[in-house]
Amino acid sequence: PRGVKPADVIASVRQMSYLHYAKPKFFGKILNNPKFLPIAILIPVVLILAMLYQSGSFPFLPEGEINYSKFYPHKWLNSSFATLSMIIYGIALFGMRKFWKDMKSQFPDVKPVKGFFSGFIGLFGSIMTHRNFSKCNKQKLFYIISLCYLTQ
Repeated sequence: PRGVKPADVIASVRQMSYLHYAKPKFFGKILNNPKFLPIAILIPVVLILAMLYQSGSFPFLPEGEINYSKFYPHKWLNSSFATLSMIIYGIALFGMRKFWKDMKSQFPDVKPVKGFFSGFIGLFGSIMTHRNFSKCNKQKLFYIISLCYLTQ
């Protein structure tokens, strides 16, 4: 249709994806609207302050020479980092699983030709070598430029 801007369509699909796949749901709303940017910045600040308070370093700073292990002990750093990492990876895996299930429900008859890892390696190789540019006559110039850039 006339007047349709592909970038606007892609932006709309991205926004719908944020709202649909975000866990917890309010993260999707925060990512989707610039007026919630202060909240998006405030969330990690509050988490860091809570971790410092839990370790006993906030609101007091250690006396003497600056030594970060006194400010935030290693045992607290390692345990909090590991816990937060596992939570974030779990949320990401949950979202990817939901996305995969949705893809399978939309295309139930499509069966993968390759396994995940062999398909990923092939895709990565295709992206890094720009193979598809060489097959397209309209984009031949981009292929030549990318080869020059890669060989520098």
